[in-house]
Amino acid sequence: MKNHVLDRVVEVGLRFSQGDITTKELADTYGVSKTTIYDDLTKRLPKVDEQLAEDVRELMATKRAS
Repeated sequence: MKNHVLDRVVEVGLRFSQGDITTKELADTYGVSKTTIYDDLTKRLPKVDEQLAEDVRELMATKRAS
């Protein structure tokens, strides 16, 4: 994974885990698509930081349920 992608994945994961931002807002902030943000959170993040990925998975499930 390229360094700029790795950096974005971690930043997106940390920002999303705070719980106050949507994937659309993240996509707009980082200038990428919602699909890229979703892939960052669900596919790339677990390869970089498993604990943060677990936190994000739980938050995504909570947001989906509400």
